[in-house]
Amino acid sequence: MHGHTFPEAVRFREGRAWGINSRALAGSVTRRVDTIFCGTPAGSRTRLERVFCWANLRWAVLFTLVFFLAGCSLPQIDLPPALDRLLGREEVAAVADDPMAATTSTLRLLAPQSTTGENVLLLDLVNGYNRSFLQKPDAADTLTVTVELAPRYTQALNNRLLDSPPPDVVAVDSFSFPALAAAGKLAPIPSSVMAAQDLHPKLRAAFEVDGDLLCAQVEASTLALVYNKAVFDALDQPYPQADWTWDDLQAAAKVLTVVDSSYYGLVINPDFSRWLPFLRQAGGSVFGPDGGVALETEPGSAALTYFVSLFQNGVAYTPVEFGAAWSGEAFATGRIAMTIEGNWLIPYLRSAAPEMSFGVADLPAGPPPTGAEATVGFANCYAIPADSLHPDEAAALIAYLTGSEAMNAWTDLRLTLPARTGLQSDWLGRHPLMAPFLAGLDRATVWQFPTSFQTVLDNFQVDLQDVLSGSMLADVLLNRADAFGKQ
Repeated sequence: MHGHTFPEAVRFREGRAWGINSRALAGSVTRRVDTIFCGTPAGSRTRLERVFCWANLRWAVLFTLVFFLAGCSLPQIDLPPALDRLLGREEVAAVADDPMAATTSTLRLLAPQSTTGENVLLLDLVNGYNRSFLQKPDAADTLTVTVELAPRYTQALNNRLLDSPPPDVVAVDSFSFPALAAAGKLAPIPSSVMAAQDLHPKLRAAFEVDGDLLCAQVEASTLALVYNKAVFDALDQPYPQADWTWDDLQAAAKVLTVVDSSYYGLVINPDFSRWLPFLRQAGGSVFGPDGGVALETEPGSAALTYFVSLFQNGVAYTPVEFGAAWSGEAFATGRIAMTIEGNWLIPYLRSAAPEMSFGVADLPAGPPPTGAEATVGFANCYAIPADSLHPDEAAALIAYLTGSEAMNAWTDLRLTLPARTGLQSDWLGRHPLMAPFLAGLDRATVWQFPTSFQTVLDNFQVDLQDVLSGSMLADVLLNRADAFGKQ
């Protein structure tokens, strides 16, 4: 499942068909190796030969591309042993004696292109699902699921939903969901796929309209404080604690900023998603009782003043100041003590900075009188387009992809939080470092807004740069944000 941002980082976040969408290239390669892998000319194959030929050929092309793009080295993916059965890695049973009597249906899944490991896992899961149909000798129909893994996913999703017919299953993130739901683009998810009691209440509420669940969640993420133990140890400072407040964070960042030694206290991406936890910790909210944008409040002013002071006091830095595209990339240099990021940072660090020893702590609590604990949550899900030609088959595929074994495989690889509450305890046992991220679900504000809020976000980002440079007052930014919210 952007950011997001998944935050489109979860990126199912924002860009997350998890595969390689290279139709033209794959088509060219396919024509050249068709006879090699299939053995018989295309026009003379039986239906059964076509099924097995296409399955073999598709995987041959995919792994040829992955092998080439990865510099001739395929990734090794550690999956739970139970997935050998789930993914169809056991011997495939015999198919129907008369395959010509069967009909073939194609079910299309659209998902974001992500890392090679994530792409391969999704395709492996789908391959296992396809194999399950070949193991039914009495099946009247043969179902083949195809996957389109799209870069620039938000744009691709919007474009594909205009197709006639659209894909049968699509990946959606919490930020994109409101616009799709408001436009009537999504069909309800049957309760047999995912029941209300299966989900954390905040996650279900984020994807529910008039009592109908319109998207089946597979994973979630939250923001937490990630710290580099080596920097704390080098400067003889205690690690962050669960009872930290804003004052503790600022004081620690100040002590841990020793520019002459190339140590820096904190790196944060200066945007609305990283400021929002501070607003909630101060007791504020994005919207007022009447549903309108209401940021120009005492909590809003306190939160923005504090957030900006971290940068203006020289204890927080932006990723750009380190020549990095995001906070995780800057943090991986090993010279920064702390950052505020989501679950996705942990697998990134294990790859980009394998020698780094790091920890994870809760975000600090806000000031009196509220002293609130708060964070931001991101979620990804699978939905059935309202105009899908195969809604029942789509629901069955979603049930498989959000089932216990597939969800465990996905969240073990990505270190995202399983959406099914019944899986979270065992997941935490396998990944104890992630406890603050999981605990954050209870106090998270889901990264989701009405479609009209995009104007507020865009202008907030521009104005925040002016506030950081000293050319605009914080209260002016908040006043302007409320005004944009009323447009």
